[in-house]
Amino acid sequence: MAGPPAGKYSLNLIAEDVFSLMEHLHIEKAHFVGGSFGATLIRIMQEIHPERFNRVVTAGGVLRLRPSIYMVFKTGELLFPYVDKYFLYKIMAYFIMPRKNHARSRRVFLDTAKNIDLKEYVSWIVMLNEAKQRLDKLFNEPFKTPTLLIMGRQDHAFLKDAIRFCSQYPATLLQIIPSCGHVSNIERFPEFNKLALSFLMHKE
Repeated sequence: MAGPPAGKYSLNLIAEDVFSLMEHLHIEKAHFVGGSFGATLIRIMQEIHPERFNRVVTAGGVLRLRPSIYMVFKTGELLFPYVDKYFLYKIMAYFIMPRKNHARSRRVFLDTAKNIDLKEYVSWIVMLNEAKQRLDKLFNEPFKTPTLLIMGRQDHAFLKDAIRFCSQYPATLLQIIPSCGHVSNIERFPEFNKLALSFLMHKE
């Protein structure tokens, strides 16, 4: 099935696609694990159908776009007609994952970016304003199901907001992995997997 034209994506539309897949597979309720922007999508999905969720785990979850991060993405939006999109991906990758020990995460990010065509890139970029507005609102609301945020201590872009969010909503658990950047499920996957499985298998 063909996707919507460039510029016609929305967070709700993507969320409904996931729910449609669950319907197709006859999955009534599930655990959800989301990395980075996947945490944003999970929050949107919980607004629509919170009853479809068991537990949530996020890896480097994006709970809010602070002004500095937002401006980096907005710069990408302004420059994409004039600059190769792969170069813009590299700027984003090094801004969010700048350290030497983040190299593997950067490589995975950039290898994935090579397979994203221009139409898809534009479609995601134009959702930036919507994402910021929705995240600003949701930052003042708790997750609707038991949630574990797994963050890297070196995640300079998103860790502070995770700490602030969990101090405001202590029912959301936070685990910080030392010497680790944004993509904790790649960079320190043994620790991430242990923490995530322990949380997901916990009996109420």
